[in-house]
Amino acid sequence: MTFQLEKIIFYALIFCLPLEARHIFYSFSQSFNEWLSLSFFATDFLVLILLWLWLYRAGKKLIDQERRPLSWRQPEIWLAGFLFVSLSSVALADNRWLAVYGWLKLVELAGLFLYVRSNLNKIFNLKIFWQAYVAGAVLQSLVAIAQFFKQQSLGLKWLGESPLSPDIDGVAKIVVGGAKIIRSYGLAPHPNILAAILVVAIFGLTWLFLFGRFEPPESGGESKIKKFFARVCGIGMTKREWAIFGTVFIIILAALFFTFSRSIMVIGFVLWLIWLIVLCKNKNYRKPILGIFLLFAIGYSLLAIRYWPIFANRFSADTLINSQSASLRVHYNEVAMDLIFNNPMLGIGQGNFVNNFSQYYSTLGTWVFQPVHNIYLLIASETGLIGLFIFLFFLALVFSGALRTGRPAAENCFIYIYCFIMLTGLTDHFWWDLQQGQILFWLMLGFLSAHSSMDRA
Repeated sequence: MTFQLEKIIFYALIFCLPLEARHIFYSFSQSFNEWLSLSFFATDFLVLILLWLWLYRAGKKLIDQERRPLSWRQPEIWLAGFLFVSLSSVALADNRWLAVYGWLKLVELAGLFLYVRSNLNKIFNLKIFWQAYVAGAVLQSLVAIAQFFKQQSLGLKWLGESPLSPDIDGVAKIVVGGAKIIRSYGLAPHPNILAAILVVAIFGLTWLFLFGRFEPPESGGESKIKKFFARVCGIGMTKREWAIFGTVFIIILAALFFTFSRSIMVIGFVLWLIWLIVLCKNKNYRKPILGIFLLFAIGYSLLAIRYWPIFANRFSADTLINSQSASLRVHYNEVAMDLIFNNPMLGIGQGNFVNNFSQYYSTLGTWVFQPVHNIYLLIASETGLIGLFIFLFFLALVFSGALRTGRPAAENCFIYIYCFIMLTGLTDHFWWDLQQGQILFWLMLGFLSAHSSMDRA
């Protein structure tokens, strides 16, 4: 019964991952600021239930004198070291409440990492994981497409939808010929986060198309769940259902296009195409990969032609260099370097970047107060160079462990997703401090670590 409950909760977490539904307990600013508030998300509730059930199972095993369900290796030891450094930084924080909240969030996410690493193919499997994830991405895509055509929010506030309008300050938009055009948010807090979720969904959908459909169906209670997600995601066991795959693929691509997220799209597509090229070494995959590529090329070409003025404006060299987002990123980097220089060892305290930023630059508009758009500078600012070094070493151990295993890199798309996260982390911060990005980041690390653990076993 415990196993079945864990499966349901885990797959529910994956499906609901993009949702912003939450309760805000307290805000430390007069006008709401994401990084100056204490919130509890619906997905936090699901993660905590998963960890409690896992600890319950582990306790039963210890009582029954069975072997321990979790073995500690070097990456986990370094992760524990980072959590200790992060906890130490709390003592230096100007806002202790934000620091403690940020540290508890890190502990929760580290627990999710360990849970995924330890329970892949025990409680859940990769095929249903991707089916649930892609199903959630399809829901997000439909909302995002509707937002773009309506050019405002859809009234889904109860699911955490952001208020959207071309006239609202802080809403991501593109100005073409004097007209303001909002970028699609879905149910995520920003188009860049939605874009990252959809890029990962493209990896997952491709994996299901190439690998998932060749797996024999399992008997037992999971068959109905598998059939449900198979129909939602369009991954069937026969050729007649491949047309549904194409429909889902185009829906996700269109929603990703309407986010107009430059770095996410470019980096994501480059790594996805590299993965497909590597897969072409196997002759069995060449024809389906060619079909996927043609679908991608034709779909995006038609979208670019139809919305050329917006596309050209967003991706022009002048926009890239002189845009407000580019100038703000430079300013955020300067603030981060200043904070690191003045607090090099343990930083300013976990979760305190925006708090310190708003104190020293109080004349700026409220919406400008955001974390530095670089997760490495953000970690160094808040936990010091010691924290950054330990965390980077932890990431290196997880990645090198996956590369050393016998599993072909062509099949392990998590290696490419990991590279996608690390590269986009140079230009954005949501992987580290926004709910959807945080959960996705630690999930992908968990799967990458789980593969290397299974191969060694």
